[in-house]
Amino acid sequence: MYYVTELQSRPDGIINSTITARSSLAMGLALYYQRAAVAVSTTDYLEVALTLQDQHGNILKNEAFETQYVPAE
Repeated sequence: MYYVTELQSRPDGIINSTITARSSLAMGLALYYQRAAVAVSTTDYLEVALTLQDQHGNILKNEAFETQYVPAE
């Protein structure tokens, strides 16, 4: 099994978290890159951090993405 963890940093200081399991590395990578593509274009969060790891806890990919968030004036 492979797991994608997503941490979404909200402007109010709260961090949303999700963990999604996939049965193969290919499916795990597909989800990781799909979530990365969404992360860089979102205006809802300040930053999004993604981690892809296997069932043994080995981290295969780990990256934080700046978003398109613009503070309200």
